[in-house]
Amino acid sequence: MHKRSSFAVIAGAIAVAVAFTSFAVASTGHSIKAKPPAKPALADQLKAKEAPYLQKLIAAAKNEGQLTVYTADSPPEMNQSVADAFKAKYGIQVNILALTETQLQQRLGGEWTAGVQNADVLTAAATQFITDNASHFVAMDDKNVPGLLLTPKQSRPSNLYAFFHVNPTVIQYNTNRVPADKVPKKWTDMLDPFWKNQIDLTDVRSSGSYMAWGLYMLRLYGASYLSGIAAQNPKLVQSGTVGAQDVAAGAVMASFPARTVHSAPLRTQNAPIAFTVLPGSASSTYTSVLSAAPHPNAARLYALFQLGIPTAKILCNLNQGALGTFYSAKNVPECKYHEGPKWKPLDTNVPSDAVSTITNLLLK
Repeated sequence: MHKRSSFAVIAGAIAVAVAFTSFAVASTGHSIKAKPPAKPALADQLKAKEAPYLQKLIAAAKNEGQLTVYTADSPPEMNQSVADAFKAKYGIQVNILALTETQLQQRLGGEWTAGVQNADVLTAAATQFITDNASHFVAMDDKNVPGLLLTPKQSRPSNLYAFFHVNPTVIQYNTNRVPADKVPKKWTDMLDPFWKNQIDLTDVRSSGSYMAWGLYMLRLYGASYLSGIAAQNPKLVQSGTVGAQDVAAGAVMASFPARTVHSAPLRTQNAPIAFTVLPGSASSTYTSVLSAAPHPNAARLYALFQLGIPTAKILCNLNQGALGTFYSAKNVPECKYHEGPKWKPLDTNVPSDAVSTITNLLLK
């Protein structure tokens, strides 16, 4: 009897509550609406939007089966590791031609003159070549490269190319031969007589980014700095990779200008080489797609892969973290520098008169 009474009380309370709610709705003229579901994050919206187009691109790229990359990015391990990861994911072969930036530009120019097109993707640092030959490159936009909007905005400063890593400019030195008090802390330290006949100087004519370093030194310290470096009687080498090998072997004590990536394979092997990251300069490496690419879909897919998080992780792991990425630390903890490092980017558009001045001062 007690249980039945309790049930009746509860039922009555529910009825009163329902009646009160109905009265409130009728009196105010408003209904109680459910909270709308939260909108998907922008990245998820873009993924959903791009998915059909990206799937079509992947299918077309797989049908082409291969592509060729012309690259001035070094060392070779970096290019090959990205190519291997791309092939593992999509089954598409990546052929790599690695030359200095100047050599690549000369080769492409010769091919264009002859009406030949072998390259699908160009990877380098000096952007002037791209802007001077814009008709030979596709627009790097979401129409041509589905999924591009999913990459960091700051990595896409132009509609002709997009950056996928940032490399600080460094001085490489031999850890066995250089005492702690002689490790360079600024560029002018290399004018010390201690370094005479003990420097590998990367030929600034071999790459627009190296020439840009020369321009930066000229503006920062004046002509006397460049002529002072020349007076140290440095050995001229074609790349920072060659310089790193000489430094590790003990043939010279230091090499510059160089990038953190140049000594990465040697540091992995515990060779006696380290580097000093000097503030104020860095080189960004871009990817671009040739407009007459023999494998246009594979080229676009590869460019997108280069700009993605997996590639950033691969490159930073290879370089022991000493590389810059446009992604956040949360997305790519493997990298030391994130979201567009704060170094002053090197101006790779070096005026012709400055090229002559820099060359004459450094290479006299």
